[in-house]
Amino acid sequence: PRGGGARGPAGGARARGPAAGGGGARPTQPPPAAGGGGGPPEAVEQGEGGPYGRLLDRFATGLATGLASMVAVLDPEVVVLSGELIARGGEPLRARVAAELAELAASRPKLITGEVPHRPVLRGALESALATTRDEVFDTSR
Repeated sequence: PRGGGARGPAGGARARGPAAGGGGARPTQPPPAAGGGGGPPEAVEQGEGGPYGRLLDRFATGLATGLASMVAVLDPEVVVLSGELIARGGEPLRARVAAELAELAASRPKLITGEVPHRPVLRGALESALATTRDEVFDTSR
């Protein structure tokens, strides 16, 4: 492993995942696998500190940093967070991302969690393509 707990500049050790940097105590048990156990660990649900809280903090910081760039350019009213990791983090993760984003971005889009569990981007692209195709095929204005 690199370094003895020293952290690099923003985007350094944080972008490498939970195993990088820190030097703190590691959990004795891994978090439950996706799909097993039915929900996030109790510490995550309660938003408490500990290894799960630190993991959520790191993930939220990285996600908010990426979102801040997109929000600055696109200025959306709503940002939908979706996917397995977002579902596992639940409301505590959404709240952390919102707090981090509020510090990084001038605009404040509403952050909501998506309800499409598998391949939300692919499903959205498919819905968009189907809508465009329907408009072209059934256009009555010609």
